[in-house]
Amino acid sequence: MSTVLQLVKDGGPEVRIGSEVGANNNVANWGIPLGSTWPDANGSKRTAAWRVSASDGGVAFAAGEYRGALSRVLLTQANTADVTISGEVGQLKLYANSFAGIGNKAGVCGYLEMASGASIGGGAVAAGVWGRVDCPSGCTIAASQVLSAFGTGYNDLGGTHTGIAAVLHVGTPAAGVWDSLINVSSSSGVYSATVGSAASKYLTVSVDGTPYKIALYAVA
Repeated sequence: MSTVLQLVKDGGPEVRIGSEVGANNNVANWGIPLGSTWPDANGSKRTAAWRVSASDGGVAFAAGEYRGALSRVLLTQANTADVTISGEVGQLKLYANSFAGIGNKAGVCGYLEMASGASIGGGAVAAGVWGRVDCPSGCTIAASQVLSAFGTGYNDLGGTHTGIAAVLHVGTPAAGVWDSLINVSSSSGVYSATVGSAASKYLTVSVDGTPYKIALYAVA
């Protein structure tokens, strides 16, 4: 374990800090252990190695954006090397069939929970995971390059497929059903003019840079 402390004040950094909790090693017991064998300080089963809890403090927020945690990487130089960089990474690594057929598994889990009495309103995004990108005037998406709110790729899928490898998996809800596979704004750019009957539309999909149309037929 190594730790360097960083304190930040208004106007700039006061002391620079970096930290590492546990050991990044593919050996059992080198990381922070989880489960009932290793209780937390309250004697309860340890379900999280790192926990940050925040609230509104019982006071309504003023307009703005608030986060339970924030991780940010700033790039100021042109890079020509083959660099992969992320603001934050969630990783789950499986060894020796350790979770075959047991529960849900994910590298990152986004969770929007609504307690009884809560309601969604305002017309803004409400989602378990919110992907956002900015490409304002003055920025460029170079030829053959793709900017996306969500992406997949650079995976090794060379293993045995007796099941299915899918880009998107829509499971069965614990109660109720989904109302739609996707919800698209008519002014989003992926939804376009009529094709066939006046009530029907189409979605635009790009295959290796060439646009194609997926017809949408109005529900009778």
